[in-house]
Amino acid sequence: MMHKISDSELLEELKRRFNENKKVVHDLQILTKKLERMNAKLIESESMKSNFISNIKNELNNPITSVLIMANELATNIGNLNPQMISSLSENLYLELLTIDFNLRNIFMAAEIEAGDVKLDITKVNLNNFVSNTMSQLNYLLKRKNLNLEIGWIGQDFSKEDVYFKTDSEKLQLVLINILWNSIEYSQKNAKIVFNISYVDNVLNFWIRDFGFHMSTDDLDTIFGEFKHLSVDLTKKDRGKSLSLNVSKSLVELLNGTVTVKTNEDNVGCTFTIMIPESNIEIEEVVSDDGNEFFF
Repeated sequence: MMHKISDSELLEELKRRFNENKKVVHDLQILTKKLERMNAKLIESESMKSNFISNIKNELNNPITSVLIMANELATNIGNLNPQMISSLSENLYLELLTIDFNLRNIFMAAEIEAGDVKLDITKVNLNNFVSNTMSQLNYLLKRKNLNLEIGWIGQDFSKEDVYFKTDSEKLQLVLINILWNSIEYSQKNAKIVFNISYVDNVLNFWIRDFGFHMSTDDLDTIFGEFKHLSVDLTKKDRGKSLSLNVSKSLVELLNGTVTVKTNEDNVGCTFTIMIPESNIEIEEVVSDDGNEFFF
């Protein structure tokens, strides 16, 4: 015999089913919002990749085109060119190739960061040779603008003795080149850049002070930015964030360090401060003499 449902039981059943339906609707709303966010991220990612590819084309096409034109001029008309013209073309060729190399280093590193494929290659680095080699890669840029790079040692002067520091020399060198390149780029001709170094308690500190263009408060807050899917411009005319500085911040953090920037007291130029602790990763006795084994 079928049990007769009372009014109260019917109400309870209806209430239970209503709550179940309400929960299903709520779950569907959450799922819909998640799908909407995922779709938005996919659209944003595609847009960022498109912008990044466009930036790469702009930054590489121009110097590559210049190289081809100048190389063709040398190859086809060298017999008719005077020594001064040959020297000028050679210098410009070197500058354009240097720019291409600079951009490619950062593009490849940015791609590795984006893919999550960055691995630390820790060696014992000869600090004196490491600093000398890093500076030598910037000599032409300094000479071209007649800039005076003043290197100062705070505390231990390891330019006079062999001191070894355990780190990833490739990553650290790219950080220094990127920030020094930025200071050179925005310095007036005939100015100076002060590069101070200290090594205390297994920690390397670098201070790079230039006397170039003023950096606004907004730029100070965003100059390094947050790494978001290769979306940052390779270069900018102002002192805002660029791919090279963005990559530098990511690499410094991989090395468990910090990088900051502030405007100088007289509002002329700015000072970058980099702190890198010695790696605590156990390694075999591998020595990187000058930190340049990994570049092209």
